[in-house]
Amino acid sequence: DDDVAAVKEGTLTIHRLKRSMDDPHAREITTLKMEIQQIMKGNYDYFMQKEIFEQPESVVNTMRGRLNFENNSVTLGGIS
Repeated sequence: DDDVAAVKEGTLTIHRLKRSMDDPHAREITTLKMEIQQIMKGNYDYFMQKEIFEQPESVVNTMRGRLNFENNSVTLGGIS
């Protein structure tokens, strides 16, 4: 949601696209302690299950920034 995180050489930088760092709605950075298996497969028994259940979120992330509901338009890169 308007934040971009970059990790380079062990340093985390967060860029706020539309908000200032003083914005009270800016998120707090939280460090998670997870095993690689949890990151890769999560709580699913199989990767296919994970992919199936993550599809709605993947579609939303794919369309983010391309759908404009205010003026009912769609923006696709490379298409005039």
